[in-house]
Amino acid sequence: MMKGMYQGIKHNEIDDLLAETCAYLNMLHPDYCKLAGRVAVSTLHKKTKSDFADLANDLYYYKDLAGRKAPLLSTKVFNII
Repeated sequence: MMKGMYQGIKHNEIDDLLAETCAYLNMLHPDYCKLAGRVAVSTLHKKTKSDFADLANDLYYYKDLAGRKAPLLSTKVFNII
């Protein structure tokens, strides 16, 4: 088995491991950096909601780790959406 892989590893952990490995291999060839970026973007797309309005709502009503309001979207932009 490869380093970093283990029984029961989750799909998103494999994606992260692949992106990190490709970023490291950038020293060997610059195309690895492009691959790392594409894998990272693909992983982010999988984690992001497909409904734009739901995503905007989550960003606007976001709370920090202490439970305080910390909107990641301005009220002006939220009202347009």
